[in-house]
Amino acid sequence: MSAAKKGKKDTEKRSKSSLDTSTPHMDGVPADTLSKVQKYLECFHLSLVKLQEVSARLRKDLVRGLGKHSHSKAPVKMLPTFVRATPDGTEKGDYLALDLGGTNFRVLHVRVVEEEQKVLKMDSQICAISKEIMQGTGEQLFDHIAACLNDFLVSQNLKGQTLPLGFTFSFPCEQKEIDKSILIRWTKGFNCSGVVGKDVVLLLKEAINRRGVSLTWGLFKDVE
Repeated sequence: MSAAKKGKKDTEKRSKSSLDTSTPHMDGVPADTLSKVQKYLECFHLSLVKLQEVSARLRKDLVRGLGKHSHSKAPVKMLPTFVRATPDGTEKGDYLALDLGGTNFRVLHVRVVEEEQKVLKMDSQICAISKEIMQGTGEQLFDHIAACLNDFLVSQNLKGQTLPLGFTFSFPCEQKEIDKSILIRWTKGFNCSGVVGKDVVLLLKEAINRRGVSLTWGLFKDVE
């Protein structure tokens, strides 16, 4: 077969393939499937006007959250915290951190070493939180957190040491002090009884004390 005929045949083959919707495109996804996906995604494409509308509504809710008389009914609470400073680089030593905000709970050990330069070392462990615990009692939840913390301390050979601890509790809370925060409501599928209106740091302290772990405290919260 001559080069001209072969080239013509290849061109016809490519043209035929481009009309065949069953031919895979974009990493093996058929064109008809891509068309369906595009159709479903269209409702998520926001115009500039719609984005400006969303921005205006959010700003309105933020202002309501800051207002003295509108705060209690505002969907965005704009709650103040007692964290007034950030790390300044002089920190050193060992720290523990607890991060609760979803179906997984994380325990971290952070070591800041002062040598020629600051060296940050971090070890962590993720513990799953079952649906039964998420929908159970507050005591079950905090006992589970304390058990995970205890296991982590044992695995890191830290049991028996008194270490500073920061607690990230990613739920709407009214923070009274650096280590006192009252849960306003549960979100993210959690609905543990006996916690709303209570100091979550105190509940965690009580659970940890039952495990015989010695810590000093701080609270860091994500308000949602």
